Amino acid sequence: MENPAPFHLEPHLLRMPPRHRLASLPTPVESLATPGVVDAWVKRDDLSSDRYGGGKVRKLEFILAQPEFAATSRVRSIGAFGSHHLLALAIHGAEFGIGVDAIVAPQVVTQSAVRNLAALTSLGARFFPVMDRLLVPWGMLRGHRAGGAVFLGPGGSNAAGCIGWVEAGLELCHQVASGLMPAPSRIYVTAGTAGTSAGLLVGLALGGMRTHLRLVSAVEPVYFNRQKVSLAWDALRKHGLRTSAGLADVEWSIDHSQVGGGYAVPSPAGQAAVHWGHTHGLSLETTYTGKCAAAMLSDHRAGRLRGPTLLWNTHATTDVSTYIDDGWRAKLPARIKRWIHGVRLP
Repeated sequence: MENPAPFHLEPHLLRMPPRHRLASLPTPVESLATPGVVDAWVKRDDLSSDRYGGGKVRKLEFILAQPEFAATSRVRSIGAFGSHHLLALAIHGAEFGIGVDAIVAPQVVTQSAVRNLAALTSLGARFFPVMDRLLVPWGMLRGHRAGGAVFLGPGGSNAAGCIGWVEAGLELCHQVASGLMPAPSRIYVTAGTAGTSAGLLVGLALGGMRTHLRLVSAVEPVYFNRQKVSLAWDALRKHGLRTSAGLADVEWSIDHSQVGGGYAVPSPAGQAAVHWGHTHGLSLETTYTGKCAAAMLSDHRAGRLRGPTLLWNTHATTDVSTYIDDGWRAKLPARIKRWIHGVRLP
């Protein structure tokens, strides 16, 4: 890294937006003792909050402090029924008296997804189910038009949310400059709604990081692509980002090879990576971070790793069972009950 820029947000924004301090930052970087993998490291965003960690809390620090969210008692957003985004919104929003209206689509039924749904239900979410993920655009339009709540798009990937990931990129640059880890030649992070991707690209560019950011998509190309990243980048600039940096200032690429059967469909490679993570003290899951780790391991086997490599763990490892009330299932709409029929939590 040459001539690193200041590792703070303020010099790079026309105005510093309001924020809530919800996360324990910076999250640590740790070496992974991984035989055969060149100098592997992990960024532990799973430790970002005791209430509910992972990467979503970085976005919510800025989103929930925006005037329209600070003035409301309900936020309407969208995701699969086991969405980490919706659950993070419900948990952290509850601190400010904000409830969630959840426009939800079906997904592959796993114990983890049902556990998230149980916690989301117990936290008082009101559900508006759509029949298929292809109907998400209709659900978003419905969310914009319906009254009584402020609408937040999928994944919390608006401009305010992206700023949290600009800071994340600067945070990593500071850790490298401080000698906490070597400059990574490659960084692997999961991708879905483009907010994390665009924000991290900006932060790394502002910090002067020379690296290759590998965006491992959890969704098909029609849902996540270079255009989506560019749009999120443009939204950041309109929100007050003051920089001459562009998307070309950090080398980056999109990897769709791990999508497998589709969003939230467990893949053999992703499941193997979850097991690999467990043997190295990491809690991964099959929708996002398992597939991200699978991409890193696949690139290692193909000989594409040439130096220090960083896996950014965005999974929330919080035990959400503490949020689950008895009788949560009875509160679900009939349609969602049918989606999860026959699945029981331990």
